[in-house]
Amino acid sequence: MSARENFFLLATCLLTACLLTACGASETSNAEAETATDPETATKDASKAKPAADGDKPKKKRKRNESVHSTSNEMKNLRAMAYANATFDPNADQRGVTIYDKERASDGYNFYSSRGLPAAFLLNMEGELVYQWRRKDNLWQHVDLLPNGDVIVLIKDNVLFKVNLESDILWRYRARVHHDHFRHPDGRIFVLTRKNEKHPDLHPEHLILVDYVTVLSEDGELIEEYSILELLQRSRFAFLLPSVSHHDWTKPNEEPGDVVLDFLHTNHVEVVDERLADRSPIFEPGMVILSMRHLNSIVVADLEKREVVWLWGPTNLTRQHHPTVLDNGNILLFNNGLKKSSILELDPVSLKVVWRYMPGPEFFTMSRGSNQRLPNGNTLITESDPGYVFEVTPEGETVWEFANPQVNEKDERSAIWRMVRFQREELPFLETLEK
Repeated sequence: MSARENFFLLATCLLTACLLTACGASETSNAEAETATDPETATKDASKAKPAADGDKPKKKRKRNESVHSTSNEMKNLRAMAYANATFDPNADQRGVTIYDKERASDGYNFYSSRGLPAAFLLNMEGELVYQWRRKDNLWQHVDLLPNGDVIVLIKDNVLFKVNLESDILWRYRARVHHDHFRHPDGRIFVLTRKNEKHPDLHPEHLILVDYVTVLSEDGELIEEYSILELLQRSRFAFLLPSVSHHDWTKPNEEPGDVVLDFLHTNHVEVVDERLADRSPIFEPGMVILSMRHLNSIVVADLEKREVVWLWGPTNLTRQHHPTVLDNGNILLFNNGLKKSSILELDPVSLKVVWRYMPGPEFFTMSRGSNQRLPNGNTLITESDPGYVFEVTPEGETVWEFANPQVNEKDERSAIWRMVRFQREELPFLETLEK
């Protein structure tokens, strides 16, 4: 790597650290209290939404960048890297499924949670409600649907818990869980957690927000914790950590211990299997792929050996999310960018981008974002901040689109962390519902 690239990386990291994170750096906005409309209302809106029928005149294409930010205050909040729960949408009248090309869309059931509700929804392709899970909790961030109808729910910085089909809690794991969790086929749960720690080698006074991969049993019992910061410090990529020990970010009436520096901001964890291992001998089943937003990097790490075996992203990615391994062993990821977003399919061996969806500035989410490769080769994309999900063909044509029906009286649409499309055979509990 050239000296110029090293300088760019360190400058980017330093800028990120400056923007972060003291006690006032929250991942929510004032929209949270204003957006929590009645769950039943949002559900009814979703079930009433009517997709465009075959032969209908196509609707005017939504200019997605219009829906991202409205007032200058909202822009400032997002520029400060806070996670707004809702954003203004000039097309607020759009609710549910707005585009549906039955011939080219990949059939299935769509599962998601709305950032402004303590609930999760399962919809059919027409946007009609199939089932919902709901409790009187704080807002649900990430949800994972199991084949039997159980759902694992993450409430940021609070708790991870599992509910059954009746939304009764089966177990709880209380910790500073955040962003993402992954359910291994053997039942173990890999969840991101974080702690405020003193690391004088990184800063003599300020606290460091340290991300962990925490492994739980299928019953929510703690098995092991792995420091992601330690993984990186032990690796040949440790130079990516910014040198900020000489900076003091304390504000008036603050103590140095009140400042918490978020160097990594890990936002995704996934256990890799043979699909990636078959591509190169450096990869082995059981390793994890992680996304570190503030280092603009994704890594593959061996947790047991505390070793980072592969890293990619600096000078190529900006605030990325959701790197996931495809059946062909490539990695699909959401590259947020600063002004426009893109979806990339990366060959992890050649390090070449073999497919890209990047329509222009109309596609943009400052934070969050996810992607899923569907059985027919299309890609399901969650444009999180504006609250839209859409499916595109390999050529980039939109064949299905969903607008989160949770919109408040200020025309602010709630964000969607991630939508996942399931095939019918993946959800056997649906047979129980139909009896």
